[in-house]
Amino acid sequence: MTRDTAPAAEERQRDADRSQLTILAAARDEFAELGLGGARMTMYASTEAHATNVEAADLLGIGESAVRAVATDERLRMRVDALEAAIAADMADGAVPFAVVASAGTTGTGAIDPLADIADVAQRHAMWLHVDAAYGGAAAFAPDLAPLLAGIERAHSISFDPHKWLYTPQSSACLLVRDAAVLARSYDVEAAYVREDAALSGMGTNIGALGPQWSRSFMARIRYDFDPPIR
Repeated sequence: MTRDTAPAAEERQRDADRSQLTILAAARDEFAELGLGGARMTMYASTEAHATNVEAADLLGIGESAVRAVATDERLRMRVDALEAAIAADMADGAVPFAVVASAGTTGTGAIDPLADIADVAQRHAMWLHVDAAYGGAAAFAPDLAPLLAGIERAHSISFDPHKWLYTPQSSACLLVRDAAVLARSYDVEAAYVREDAALSGMGTNIGALGPQWSRSFMARIRYDFDPPIR
């Protein structure tokens, strides 16, 4: 499903719910390219995952019932065995599992799903892996906390909110995508009034072609330079 040789993308978002909607729409479109012929599409998130996953499914037209709530363990992390069982049941019923949303810091308890194991499942079933790191993503910048997010580097996409831990003002949500072409295939349009020759304009990437938002308010880009404590 991915083209790993393509350039990655960072798409600035208003908030995490827009990030979820943007990338799940792109993931759905990647599977629609395969010509599913109206097959039911299903996605998976733990019972502790954010409600924006269900909202996104509703807005995308696949319905709230398409989101499978996967059971959690005693630490409120997604159970990989329950994920596998849910996928198997849906496939046997003729559905097409297309995405798994793993949490890197749930809103309720800060639980981090077993990202590496979930990545194995997603890879085995050729599914899109999105990591909702809106709350806990900043842990990747701390050497003592980064190991908690082992496996996040295998995600196709990650949502991350700098305003959660990095004290940036809202709105400062980010959507990180391994393959920028995935977003372009979903959101770029051929219309004379928005066409831009980047080579002539020198304006760089047209971010309007990488998401659903066209006109947008000014969101200053704040850059953080971290001095690694270990050399």
